[in-house]
Amino acid sequence: NQNNLDKTTLFKNLYMKNLSSIMLPEDQGEIKRIIQFFNTSLDDKDLDKVGVGNETSQQVELLTKLAMEAGLDGVVCSPAEVRSIRRIVGNEFVLVTPGVRPEWAVKGDQKRVTGPSEAIKAGSTFLVIGRPITAANDPLEALSQIQVEVNGGS
Repeated sequence: NQNNLDKTTLFKNLYMKNLSSIMLPEDQGEIKRIIQFFNTSLDDKDLDKVGVGNETSQQVELLTKLAMEAGLDGVVCSPAEVRSIRRIVGNEFVLVTPGVRPEWAVKGDQKRVTGPSEAIKAGSTFLVIGRPITAANDPLEALSQIQVEVNGGS
């Protein structure tokens, strides 16, 4: 692709229509269509407030199936849901996981989280680790600590 873009994230609300109509130009190259349904800062209580009767994990699985049926390439999901989603979608479907928190990091507003090692073992394709790095006094040291944690403490 001439813009050096390799992924695009699509944000849709809980009441999706026509996912299969999300099209990219013919010369899209390796661009992936990845959709995010709702943030990792939401949990069952939050969904209940907006009238979604399913538990968070059930709703994510349902919406992931719809995204896959529509021909999308992946979803943004909580690392806590990766294992169950991976069983549904197989290995080729992209799972981008924000809400990844190293052992030493504050969870903050994130409700559905795991550590980086757990997310990788569960089948995450890409980890999103923002605040533990960007809010650190020494971001490079924070990144180094995350690498040590992912490598089993070595």
